[in-house]
Amino acid sequence: MNVPPDRRERHVRRTKIVATIGPATSDEGTLRELIEAGVNVARLNFSHGTPDEHEAVVRLIRRIAQDMGRSVGILQDLQGPRLRTGTLVRGRPVILVDGDPLVLTTQDWPDGTDEKVWVSHPGLPQDVRPGDRLLIADGVLELEVARSDETDIHTVVVHGGELGERKGINAPNIDVSVVSPTDKDREDLARGVTLGVDHVALSFVRTPEEIEATRDTLRSLGAPQMSIIAKIERAEALENLDAILDVSDGVMLARGDLGVDLGPERVPVIQKAVVHLAAQKRVPVIVATQMLESMIGNRRPTRAEASDVANAVLEGADAVMLSGETSIGAYPVESVETMDRIIREAEWSDEYLEVSRRASAESGSDGQDRKIARAVVSLLADLDATALIVFSPDDQMPRMLSLERPTAPVLAFTDSRALYRRMALLHAVQPQLGVQHDNTDVMLDYMLSEAKERGYIRERDEVVVARLAPHDVDGAPSIISVLRIPQAQLGHRS
Repeated sequence: MNVPPDRRERHVRRTKIVATIGPATSDEGTLRELIEAGVNVARLNFSHGTPDEHEAVVRLIRRIAQDMGRSVGILQDLQGPRLRTGTLVRGRPVILVDGDPLVLTTQDWPDGTDEKVWVSHPGLPQDVRPGDRLLIADGVLELEVARSDETDIHTVVVHGGELGERKGINAPNIDVSVVSPTDKDREDLARGVTLGVDHVALSFVRTPEEIEATRDTLRSLGAPQMSIIAKIERAEALENLDAILDVSDGVMLARGDLGVDLGPERVPVIQKAVVHLAAQKRVPVIVATQMLESMIGNRRPTRAEASDVANAVLEGADAVMLSGETSIGAYPVESVETMDRIIREAEWSDEYLEVSRRASAESGSDGQDRKIARAVVSLLADLDATALIVFSPDDQMPRMLSLERPTAPVLAFTDSRALYRRMALLHAVQPQLGVQHDNTDVMLDYMLSEAKERGYIRERDEVVVARLAPHDVDGAPSIISVLRIPQAQLGHRS
């Protein structure tokens, strides 16, 4: 698409980037480069690391983001009821040979070998049946269950290879008797609340009741406002997707385990369906896993990976995520820069504009907030306005505006640092930390002045400005204005 140079120069990326922080990116210099490159949300994987390490990284991200004047959210990714193998003799990998027996034991067995290894879930021997398949290390290794007793599962290696320590186990078509959130998840949630994380991702979700149980835990911890992202990575989650979307603040399509459980050939169609249904139900969606996987060791992505990122954007994803690329990769900053460029190219396309228009037009909840958001976004598109400037006392209206897919950035002003960080995940929303003024005229001039100073608007631009009432206050007015910048008094009125 031939986009005018001025439009390219001023384009504000709408699709957000989530980057996993790990050993390759937990130092101050690299974190600063990641944020400069365009990271909107930092993901901390609580399957790894110690409480002290997590606290140090959170504090570092907060300090760097504040120094840089950037809104950066923090996503706490809980381990969930993950099935894993245990440790091995001297920590060295073992080789599993096709046709050989292998015992998975729930007894204390720290010195695993090619004959016997520990498995994390004590109820797994009762869950499996002869003939069931167990997949290890993202499906690279395959076992077939021969028999089981109270503590052990006796298997035969179907597809062998190298087995390292603490590898994930997938149990497709097996009803595993796990509870979510786990005790570890609840402990980690308490730490996350203490650290002030902005979002929590619940792994291996199967039912809406698991989301509600997590929400109850957050209420008991005094953090009811924390948003819950349901990770869609099991067949059961797809069966209950409608109900899960109804109770979640967002979903993450975790394609790794999903591909192991259902087969990689089904993932592209499932991705389209999940993104589409989430858009219909006005629930933000993050597309994740192996998006630029080759950049863990290479400076440039494959063409297929570039297409994967672009297609997620064109399907309507609110955010795309990097995992190993930024947590352990050799080129974490380059991975973010590459993803940023791919997203921008996709967003400049006519197809993306059509997807945005279609998303706004599709049916959904018709409450008052939705109607106001739809009207504002429609006005924004009709005017081809440069920006939508809004002050809202909570994130309800910015969230609604985001999900209506505005054609210009939403500059969402708030005087709350927590809200400023939480809105970083919202598609097209550029959170702005500012000072609230009770006088409407003063507040209007303040927001316009700040928007110009921060480079979002220029003279001769047309902007839509909205001062929106709290969504829970009956009868409170919402004020919407259209301004051409030369007509506005940029700078505070005396």
